[in-house]
Amino acid sequence: MKNRLIIFVFSLFLLTDFSLYSQSFFSENFDNPDSWKINSSEGVEVTSKSDVGVSGKCISFDVNFTLGSGYGGVYELVDVELPQNYQLTFWVKANDIPSNNFEIKLVDPSGDNVWWMNKKGFDFPGEWTKITLHKRNLNFAWGPQGGGEITKIGRIEFIVASVNGGKGTIYLDDLKIEKLDPPSVPTSDPVVSFSDNKLTIAENQLFDNNPQTFWSGGEGINHFELNIDFTVQKEFGGIVTDWANNGFPAKYIFEGSNDKNNWTKLSESKGKSGKSYIVTPEARYRYLRLKIQNDKANELRLNDIVLKNLSFGDNYNNLYYEIAAESPKGRFPRYTLKQQNYFTVVGVSGDVKEGLLNEDGLLETDKQSFSVEPFLHLNGKFVTWHDVEISHSLLDNYLPLPSVIWKEDGFDLKVLSFASGEPGSSILYSGYEITNTGDKDLSGNFFLAIRPFQVNPPWQDLNFYGGTAKVETIEFKNDFVVVNNKTSVIPLLKSDDFGALPFVDGDITSLLAQNKLPESKSITDNQALGSGAFSFNLYLKPGEKKFIPFAIPQYQDIKPESVIKKNSKFNLYDMEFAKTKDFWVKKLDHVKWTVPKELMQVFNTVKSNMAYVLINRDNVGIQPGSRSYERSWIRDGALTSAALLKMGLKTEVKEFAEWYAKYLYNNGKVPCVVDKRGPDPVPENDSNGEFIYLIYQYYRYTGDKEFIKNLFPKVEQAVGFIRHMISERSTPHYRDNKNDSIRSLYGLVPESISHEGYSDKAMHSYWDNFFTLLGLKDAVTMAKLLGKDELAKSYMATRDSFETNLYNSIRLAIKRTGIDYIPGCAEKGDFDATSTTIAVYPGGEIHNLPQPYLDNTFKKYYQFFKDRRDGKLKWNEYTPYEVRTIGTFNFSGQTDIAWELIQFFMKDQRPQGWNHWAEVVTRDYRFARFVGDMPHTWCGSDFINAIRAMVIHERESDNSLLIAPGFPDAWYEFEEGFSFTNLPTYYGEVSYEIKKKGIEANIYISGDVKIPEGGIRFVVPKKFRKERIELNDKHIEPGLSGEVIINSLPAKVELIYWK
Repeated sequence: MKNRLIIFVFSLFLLTDFSLYSQSFFSENFDNPDSWKINSSEGVEVTSKSDVGVSGKCISFDVNFTLGSGYGGVYELVDVELPQNYQLTFWVKANDIPSNNFEIKLVDPSGDNVWWMNKKGFDFPGEWTKITLHKRNLNFAWGPQGGGEITKIGRIEFIVASVNGGKGTIYLDDLKIEKLDPPSVPTSDPVVSFSDNKLTIAENQLFDNNPQTFWSGGEGINHFELNIDFTVQKEFGGIVTDWANNGFPAKYIFEGSNDKNNWTKLSESKGKSGKSYIVTPEARYRYLRLKIQNDKANELRLNDIVLKNLSFGDNYNNLYYEIAAESPKGRFPRYTLKQQNYFTVVGVSGDVKEGLLNEDGLLETDKQSFSVEPFLHLNGKFVTWHDVEISHSLLDNYLPLPSVIWKEDGFDLKVLSFASGEPGSSILYSGYEITNTGDKDLSGNFFLAIRPFQVNPPWQDLNFYGGTAKVETIEFKNDFVVVNNKTSVIPLLKSDDFGALPFVDGDITSLLAQNKLPESKSITDNQALGSGAFSFNLYLKPGEKKFIPFAIPQYQDIKPESVIKKNSKFNLYDMEFAKTKDFWVKKLDHVKWTVPKELMQVFNTVKSNMAYVLINRDNVGIQPGSRSYERSWIRDGALTSAALLKMGLKTEVKEFAEWYAKYLYNNGKVPCVVDKRGPDPVPENDSNGEFIYLIYQYYRYTGDKEFIKNLFPKVEQAVGFIRHMISERSTPHYRDNKNDSIRSLYGLVPESISHEGYSDKAMHSYWDNFFTLLGLKDAVTMAKLLGKDELAKSYMATRDSFETNLYNSIRLAIKRTGIDYIPGCAEKGDFDATSTTIAVYPGGEIHNLPQPYLDNTFKKYYQFFKDRRDGKLKWNEYTPYEVRTIGTFNFSGQTDIAWELIQFFMKDQRPQGWNHWAEVVTRDYRFARFVGDMPHTWCGSDFINAIRAMVIHERESDNSLLIAPGFPDAWYEFEEGFSFTNLPTYYGEVSYEIKKKGIEANIYISGDVKIPEGGIRFVVPKKFRKERIELNDKHIEPGLSGEVIINSLPAKVELIYWK
């Protein structure tokens, strides 16, 4: 990308008011601050008062994030009809408030639909600053309308939402909404002239986007100006100039004006051949002036000047879309071509820092940080990810040490990345192995480039934006480089050269393609888009390979010199690789199995996702992701904890439960999520039930009664808040209402947005209510365990009445909406089988859910599933939360359908080989859209729970333990058989194996367990149920259920069938 440059002139948010043609139709001078009301979440203190403004009075509000999280601000009710085009302006300053999100919200009269400008991580100005927002800056945020434009305002809000918390004061003054004339359309071409009369230009030579029509001249003139009059004010977000080879000036400056008297400098650039890019967010000018300095006195040739639309100036990602489209493919990350780019996480268990490795070999060194990327120049050819076939794998097919393998005629490149060390002192390692697989010698260079890109694509915009990353400085220090004065990139094999260049001089790949490096070894880049590369000489005979390892410390207190010194004594990469492998084998192999080769990927996926769960954790906080979802939800955490317990990981669950318990509010409300800021006050009314379930699950798998005793006061608080929520819907208004839509809400917990389908408008979701019922059931049991009999009776009364009201609600909702399935919520009669699954597991309500509606729900889902799978249904995307349905079909005895589902979902792991899912799967593999984190470990833990339930399951309805309850008949066709060792259960650890021998299948079951009340039950596959069955060499009849009841271990079940 040689000879491209950029100047970013304005902050996107602190916008200059360029509009000439505006008239105010709404004005608020804040002389009466009493009209502004407080809006704050739990744990945030806000007070407002009148203060001294820009002129006259203003409003100020103090905000104090007492718990670290939440939001607070002020709002005013208004009645404003918006014109077709408008701008909103106001003045703001602040004292002492740290960087936080600043939200300007426009709410429609319904109060449900919100448009906003959300400036994430806003640095509040210390002096009065005018902010201008144009119509295009205000985007739809949420609400049942689902999008579109706001036409009428019912409420205006100014909100500070916590990123760093703290406290401080915000001042607001002179709020105006001004009508703007529509952007004028010029009736003629731009008028172009020169300051020097000797220079001339033909009409429209520069604005026709045709390099064959160009302006040339200027030889012998050192300084002159090219003046452009668009005849009307033009809106643009950037300027692209295209200078011919050797026809560029030494320097040039762009300036803009609306009156030809007051000029604003837009850029100052060194002259280079080719296209140069200038980013000008929200620019609105009638006049442009190009001031040219031509010290070389040569003839200049300017092919084109192109004004880009306003969106071009929104961020650097739009800039790179443009550059990548005009560059050879492979020079920039795949996402710059607006293609989906898949990735995985690289880290150690429990660290707050993780890297990301993408499918093409780009390794992101930390969140929102730069990446390193491999390139090759072999036998005269420049090789990028676009030029090769790529595959992916994990170490031993399940350990979280991912590889990317490039294959091309004559060579392979294998990238293997991992992290080693303790949380808080970890190091990323990435090794690059080049192998000559051909019959000719290979010579050239391997390059590892430092790139100003994240792995996280631009459309990953939750919490922060993906795409470009800052590279402000690169400093070469002989044996390593330091990027941004913070992160060291250390070759563990001495490099042959290194070079770096600022963006004003191009991108590193333009030189690598020529098998060259920049002359500079250290740079400072004003645009923070610098790049650089190490080079390693290659000469490989057929069959030879070269291995080039790197270390990238995640923390600044890990000195590069100490890493280099250690590497001089040991082969550091190999040593840490061996330690890391050993750690993960020991961590993941408590439960052992051998399964047929046809099922290896299924069971490898279980163990891989256990590892991903541990890597995604921050300290002890279980999180579903490392970027977009880097927060600890009790919902995800409770179900993920259950999955870990089933695989023998207890310590991590105990730590999570004890940590989360500290964040309950004083009234017993369980926060839906906790992160570095503290507890989130947003009400999600499944949270209390999930917290109680988490506590009891840990006890069920450990028998640790002291744990329950210590945390039971928190359980009591949580039940207290559940009772409070129930009371809000237990008034005569709900009980006696003649309207079924109101009466169906009686006795439930209030509406919330906990379930993904109701984020636009909160509903009384049955998801919330089934988790509440589960929590009440577990609270009763724990009270009994602790000998709190009176409390247990009290909880039982709450549980029983709540259960009655819940099922009454479901029946009323079915009747009112005329549906024949169980709805997702009381209001809508909506079909959501993925949500309904939780009533079956972990809710344990399969025998209580009303029929035929339960069966109909999953018949309907199965038909939808088949139509989608078989191409009979148009679809764009789905969420792999659907893997929960595997368990539901298993629990209902439809194991063959469960196996169909598994096979379908396994195909949508992207890329194949890394054993995980994103939160969203698209039909079009390369369709660019938000997909959540990769891996998304709530999807992963749902899969663990589903597969484990096929292998062994505790049935709550009769307190029995089921062996192989989900094995479809097809699994008994595999010749290799199965073995499972050390399976944790509520009753102890169980091992069993299934051996096939001719016409027999023998099942051997052992373990140190307390036989449950309902016995241990081997579930006989359907194909065997009419044949001979023996238990411990005695013939038995399994009965209609097809279950062999075992009351002591060890035991042998023998199945004999006739083909």
